[in-house]
Amino acid sequence: MRRFLLSLVLLGGSLPLATAQSEFRQGDLYIASDALPAPGGGSIRGLLRVDTFSGATQQIATLASTPLAAAYDSWRQRLVVAATAPGLPTTTTLLLFDAAGTISTIPSTTGTTWKIVAPAGDGRIYLAPSTLGSTLRVVNASGILVPVVNFAGTGTIPMSTAESAHYDPQTQSLFVLSTSGSTACSPGGTYGVVRKIPLDAAGTHQSAPETSVSLCVGTGGAATATFDPEEITHGPSGFLYLTLDDNTNNTVERAIVLDPVTLNYAAYAVVGGYTGASSCDAGAYSTLLDKVVILDTLNNRLRIFEPGTTGPGTLFSTGVSAGGGFAEVTHLVEIGGPLAGVSGFGFGTPGCAGPQLLAMSMTPKVGTPDLRYLCSNAPPSSLGLAIVGNAEDVLGSDPLFLGVIFHVDLLASTHFEFLDMVSSPQGVGQTPFAIPLIPASVGTVFVAQALWAWIGCSTGSPFGLSTSSGLTAVIQM
Repeated sequence: MRRFLLSLVLLGGSLPLATAQSEFRQGDLYIASDALPAPGGGSIRGLLRVDTFSGATQQIATLASTPLAAAYDSWRQRLVVAATAPGLPTTTTLLLFDAAGTISTIPSTTGTTWKIVAPAGDGRIYLAPSTLGSTLRVVNASGILVPVVNFAGTGTIPMSTAESAHYDPQTQSLFVLSTSGSTACSPGGTYGVVRKIPLDAAGTHQSAPETSVSLCVGTGGAATATFDPEEITHGPSGFLYLTLDDNTNNTVERAIVLDPVTLNYAAYAVVGGYTGASSCDAGAYSTLLDKVVILDTLNNRLRIFEPGTTGPGTLFSTGVSAGGGFAEVTHLVEIGGPLAGVSGFGFGTPGCAGPQLLAMSMTPKVGTPDLRYLCSNAPPSSLGLAIVGNAEDVLGSDPLFLGVIFHVDLLASTHFEFLDMVSSPQGVGQTPFAIPLIPASVGTVFVAQALWAWIGCSTGSPFGLSTSSGLTAVIQM
């Protein structure tokens, strides 16, 4: 019976599909902005979804005020935005959006204009008001809002100059990107500071003294006094990613990675050399693209930047801003976090673009019509293969002698499906498939991995092949 159900699930079957509840899709990007393109011209405040595979955009909600902060809360599965919304009281200043744009709220956060929003992924959200003299607060999973107590235990933690914040579970610390408090850089200018605030297990008390690092960047060490810190988010390989906005079109280090343990930082990419480089108003690291994405508001586009590169980047998407403007208040957020029933393992055999991560677009529930496998660092605009079985090979092996590591156990699996996986010009692979409405399939396990062929470059395989990490999924109700 399990084998029969697995076949139906993977192929989509001919059984009826439920109308799936709206759910965020892993890897998609969201823009919260005060200047999205409005129908018929002009601009509008709102939220915009960007499909990481195609670059297509869709506005999902309208805002009544400028969004001062935005972040994805994987615990609540909501996009958290510091703004007001049409039809709601102006005192409702922290909005929680689902993927369809429906709003919920946390009553304890009403009446305060928030500027910092940093979910921890376990029910906590760190907040700070926009007012002078503001201090750090945290709202827990039960919706109770309390101040965060400083290390001395005598007061609160100041946040007046904070521009953006990100909670890092690896170091159990809140990282705050601020506009001041840094030491002067040579030959002049200050570009802000990154503060590291260690927190206790409950997240309500500072657990160790605060440390910080001043950001001093500029071509050849030549400082630019107009550098503004914009956003701090998760980055590649456990690093944090920072977007800086130099208000010139100079070619400078606007994309920065920072080690959350040592606070050492370096340029991820040197951005500029085009009109509009002065309008890098938001940015984020994309796990699926395995690259940095920066919002160019002057030219109304998202640009992709690879590590170690210099220049204008690569066009990814348009229609993401009203265009022709700068100093827009906008935020770029990637959807990510754990999914129920889904776990990755192994490393596979890297391709020419690096290691390939296999992911699932959303929770594998019965009656999900638009589920996808997603793969990073695939050969651009190519056809690959998703191998799906029902047994893991955690350590990996090469029973076919192809020079690649397989994490689907080709000997122990009792059922296989081989699904076409296509990749975008940016190297994101996907395999759409549906899970029919079969309640008896709950608990069925399937294990998957992507296989790709490369042309014009060398991989670890003599046949030019690569494989992704493995992915195990258990069907949920």
